[in-house]
Amino acid sequence: MCIRDSLDDHLVCQGGNDPDTWGAYKPESTVPWPGTPSTQGLPYFVRAKFTHRSNEATSPTFSLLYTAGDTAIAAPVPASAFSEELQPAQMTRLAMSDRLTHGIWNTWAKQSVTAHILLPAGVMLKIGLCDLNTRSCKEDGEKGDIDSGVVRLGPHALDHSYTQLYFSQAAANVSIETSQRDGDFFMVVTPAAGFNASQFAVVVIALFTDQNVPGASWGLPGAVSASVEGNGSISAVADGDGIKAVNMYGTQPVSTAPINVGGNNPVYLSWVLSADGVVVSTGGKRSRDQIVKTVSDAKAAELARYAAYGEVGEAKEASQAGMMWNLQWSPGIPGTFAPVSRGWGRPWVIFDWDNIFGAYQLSLDAKELGYSQLAAVIKTKTAEGMVPNYWQPQGISYDRTEPIIGSKVLSAMYAKYGDKWIVELLFGDLFDWTQWFMRNREQADLICLGSNPNLPSDPGANTMQAARYESGLDNSPMYDGEFYNTSSHRMMLYDVGMSSMVAMELQALANLSLTAFDPPRTKEHAILTGQLERLSSAISTELWDDQSGIFANKFSNGSGFYRRFSPTSFYPMQAGIATPSQAETMVVNWLLRPDRFCVSPQGDFKGNSDDCYWGLPSIQASDPAYPPLGYWRGYVWGPMIQLTYWALSNPEYQSVPVVAQGRKALAKQATAMMLNQWRLHRHVCENYNPHRNGTDCTGDKFYHWGGLAGFVSILEEGYY
Repeated sequence: MCIRDSLDDHLVCQGGNDPDTWGAYKPESTVPWPGTPSTQGLPYFVRAKFTHRSNEATSPTFSLLYTAGDTAIAAPVPASAFSEELQPAQMTRLAMSDRLTHGIWNTWAKQSVTAHILLPAGVMLKIGLCDLNTRSCKEDGEKGDIDSGVVRLGPHALDHSYTQLYFSQAAANVSIETSQRDGDFFMVVTPAAGFNASQFAVVVIALFTDQNVPGASWGLPGAVSASVEGNGSISAVADGDGIKAVNMYGTQPVSTAPINVGGNNPVYLSWVLSADGVVVSTGGKRSRDQIVKTVSDAKAAELARYAAYGEVGEAKEASQAGMMWNLQWSPGIPGTFAPVSRGWGRPWVIFDWDNIFGAYQLSLDAKELGYSQLAAVIKTKTAEGMVPNYWQPQGISYDRTEPIIGSKVLSAMYAKYGDKWIVELLFGDLFDWTQWFMRNREQADLICLGSNPNLPSDPGANTMQAARYESGLDNSPMYDGEFYNTSSHRMMLYDVGMSSMVAMELQALANLSLTAFDPPRTKEHAILTGQLERLSSAISTELWDDQSGIFANKFSNGSGFYRRFSPTSFYPMQAGIATPSQAETMVVNWLLRPDRFCVSPQGDFKGNSDDCYWGLPSIQASDPAYPPLGYWRGYVWGPMIQLTYWALSNPEYQSVPVVAQGRKALAKQATAMMLNQWRLHRHVCENYNPHRNGTDCTGDKFYHWGGLAGFVSILEEGYY
């Protein structure tokens, strides 16, 4: 049995026999939960989720205790304090979560992109490829296979109606196409040219996501069986009420050749590969032609959706693939969420800004996936009031956050769709997050990066490196050196990038406080606008480096500017803090300079050297750290492209032609860079090599924020 308890939709306790996540009773139960600022004095939404087998005799129970103070004895919350009434926004979220998952086949588990799962039943169909000569089988398309080219990912529809990838085993290479419709699953596997197809077999392994399933130990039990009669069939019956059985049928005789399939008494069927491929479906028995037509029609519909984006259609396909192939499900989180990559976390991880950018990409034309993604991130907010740097089943960074962009993205979603419920759901959490910054990171009306001690977190809390992690730019040359104050728990450096992003958030949230509520949230609006005014004034007067002609970080001990320049120097434009004259100076003398940020005026790379070709490196090309490169020391990053694009898009600079020119040129070069890797390898890069001859990603090879490099062109063409 597994039990998961949430307060205000923040997971506070998890216990039971759930080996893929915590085991017993973490994470927030290790710290007091006094109620965060936005929820004090208001009713809590309490959600308890039980997963148990029908043959377990004991009825699930749990107790919720409270104390009136630090020294008081915990007592049960009285039954009279509970109400079955839910806040409308919570009800809307839970209903949306069901729509996004119930009756849907998708590659929901982290472990494999060739394992399709039907929710909520938990039936998994693993698609593999077996060499009949050696009897060996490749049963999963894992993250390492994506990196190495064993798997080449293609289109993935937002509604899961079509997916396609190439999958290799030994000399074989096949295309696996799938479709799902009305709870039924369709698959067509066809061989590529250049190998003896009849030497290989396609295997479908059926199981339930119960216990000890890598990446999907969800406690969803059931029984599976297979029959070799006719063209073969598999039956899967979930152990649960109201969940239909799944029956899968082949369309050609089952192979009897011996193969080695892993697992304890695995249930599977295999079919010898032929030039016509292997075709199966669930539901009723269908002909090969019916299934092929269903998949073919789904493919045509999906390609037509990309074509509707005109010249940026391929960028749309790549950006969407980066999101959808990483889309997952977990019992502890309502709805869907897309971790940055299948290779990170134990078993997965939600990073703050990384995943908020993912919500932004999804919200382009899949608003509910975008809402689900954004809510999943913001609801990781801790009792201290901030969204942590990382939140995963094996731990939380209680000491620090990361760049704050949630209100900016929520504001964009609200402007596009006008749904007030999602603002009502997240406004309090986002307000808490801004106020956490002002309590913990503000110094002299500016923001300094830091790391709070005395909370359960990494052993390295309250150190310079932990504060570097809070920047999101883990080893940037901007933070070379040791200038950390363990008493204040902050760097002794006013950070222009984080100060500007906090200003952008204050501005976005202040606007929402008036436009999304009736009556307006005037109390919060007054707080937010007052803080915005102080922060904007300090950035303007303290962080403009007149000698360099750009905004810069500045030591808080009076030692002056720290002149290591990255794209964060453009961020004061996000909230319109830079004057038009300053914006023009920065674009002309920094953004469009081939020896600095290497964006050519027309976005055609003319004048750029091969060493700084693609543009907007994470440290300017003239910095001594640039030639050797390394992670945030010169590689090109999707989030920096997006944040700089936002800066250049601020209406305050409409009267400055060179700002618009720089914005268009940046989008053009960034998209060309992303599509270069997509066409070569079907990779969406965590970061990109700035060199012209960079042959592959310089970080993780399928990390969804790499799609931002193409997403900015979609924005530039006005599709959002």
